[in-house]
Amino acid sequence: PVSFGSLVNWLLEQSEHLTSLDVSNNDFEEEGLIKIGEGLAKNNSLISINLSCISIGIKGARAIVSMLEQNKSLTSLNLEKNEISDEGFKLIVDGSTENNYLTSFQLQLNSIKCNEEVDIDNMLKHNKCLVLLDLNRDPIGEGEKKN
Repeated sequence: PVSFGSLVNWLLEQSEHLTSLDVSNNDFEEEGLIKIGEGLAKNNSLISINLSCISIGIKGARAIVSMLEQNKSLTSLNLEKNEISDEGFKLIVDGSTENNYLTSFQLQLNSIKCNEEVDIDNMLKHNKCLVLLDLNRDPIGEGEKKN
């Protein structure tokens, strides 16, 4: 049987006209998200993807970083309500410095505490197109400091 992630990967690799994709609220394995990331890296038509509520793990965060480094058409990325770990958040923010195309980046409701050094300022300096960065209800800096 073909996994949903593999199906979305195939769709992204084959479609020349698809501009928006919503795969939110699906139960992906991390490998499925990696497949989607591979498809997004090769896709040149998609401008908006909703990946909210799919429980992104650390492998998924790495797949998103890889996609952000390669994809030149995506302008809107929704990662709302994904229980992104602090480590995953740091990876995504650091990886986002390579992307100069995103205008809307939604990371709200991920319970990100991230007390380690996260260079959001560096991401904003590199991405001159970003007009929306949503971190609503992410208690950044409110957790226990790690020594």
